[in-house]
Amino acid sequence: MNSRYLKRMLNIVLFLCLSVSLFWLGNRTLIMKREDGIVTMQNFYAQEDNTVDVLILGSSHAGTNIDLETLWNEYGYSAYALWGSSQPFWNSYHFLTEALKTQQPGVVVLDLYAASFPEEYADEARQVTNTAGMKLSLNKLQAIMATAPNERWADLLLGMPVWHSRYRELDADDFAHYPWTEGLEDFKGGSTRYGSYWAVETGRELSREITPMQAREEEYLRKIMELCQRRQIPLVLVVTPTAEREAEQGYYNAACAAAAEYDVPCYNLNTMDTETGIATDDYSIDNSHLNTQGARRVSRWLAGKLQAYGLADHRGDARYASWDRFSTASNHLYLSQITELKDWLAEISRDGYTLVVCPGDIADMTEDVRERMSQYVYVTVEGELNGKIVSVSQNDGNVLYLNGDEVFRTREEGWFFAAYDPAVGEFVDYAMFESVNDSWMRRKEVLNLLDFQ
Repeated sequence: MNSRYLKRMLNIVLFLCLSVSLFWLGNRTLIMKREDGIVTMQNFYAQEDNTVDVLILGSSHAGTNIDLETLWNEYGYSAYALWGSSQPFWNSYHFLTEALKTQQPGVVVLDLYAASFPEEYADEARQVTNTAGMKLSLNKLQAIMATAPNERWADLLLGMPVWHSRYRELDADDFAHYPWTEGLEDFKGGSTRYGSYWAVETGRELSREITPMQAREEEYLRKIMELCQRRQIPLVLVVTPTAEREAEQGYYNAACAAAAEYDVPCYNLNTMDTETGIATDDYSIDNSHLNTQGARRVSRWLAGKLQAYGLADHRGDARYASWDRFSTASNHLYLSQITELKDWLAEISRDGYTLVVCPGDIADMTEDVRERMSQYVYVTVEGELNGKIVSVSQNDGNVLYLNGDEVFRTREEGWFFAAYDPAVGEFVDYAMFESVNDSWMRRKEVLNLLDFQ
């Protein structure tokens, strides 16, 4: 072959490779970094092969109503929540197909919320979040074809037409989600939520009537059950507790009836308040989602069912160290979300943190709070903390030092608290609380001035 033609061909190949690489890089940078399907799938690829023992699939109920930290810390189960917001069963099916390329879970847990979806297609935003995080493959193409009408297929496959205008709003986080980014394996798909804002009417007798599911939802629910049977993977179907229960009950009855045909266990926790211990309005953050306290209760119930499948306890196994890091980060995040002093102190005790207190005016404390504080105070001026010197001062605000280095400074005066995690050797949360009434103290916003230097 003429060397001139060979050189031209090589240049064309190099140009095409460079163009594809730049297109991929632009897509990866501009794509929305949403945890309700996109980042959840992208970070799944970072998991070491065959380390996910419990694969949790489904809608946001799968991501928020089951606490992965509890499954790991209390039972040693390596769980990953591969979920998407308002995810139909066809997306759960293709998520499962994608997951089985690299993982052979001991159990798959499927959230059944999609059984109540009446639409032929999810809305356009959910069409994006439930497909965009997947790598380019035949499975992704099939997922897109199931997800949206054909006029949307090209946009969803290419991606760039959907989010090309995001260049105006890029921030540092947009450049921290590449396959080579460190720490992606520490993300497990779960989330934490503090607060209780919805009353749950529990203990009601729910309808046993069967309401037929939307045809494609039933089709793909059956496909999921059949795929798990072919791969010899145990499947558990779960309806997690919700505040609004009656309207969707018939659809869940239909899903459980279909599951019985395949001998797949199906649990509707809306009818199991006593078993889960979710019998008050303390555990719901809205009408569909539990807070972390509720999710912990569901996880303990679920762990009791998972024990039948002989899952290993991987705590202490270096191959599963990313679950330790996930658990630690999850606990730190949840602590930072807590707004009430009594809950904050309870979490301090639960996680084995050490509490450091900068003293304020004791008159600011109610008698009840003073009594509880006496159980937690570690140091008020200077002391030793795991071989380090910790000291506090109240010169024009509150200042906290560790081995002589400032770690926190605020101009706010009064009682100031810092939570120290001995497992990582760092302070992980700082808080000040103001009295609301005789028995309630609420966190107030406090800036760490060191963050602005």
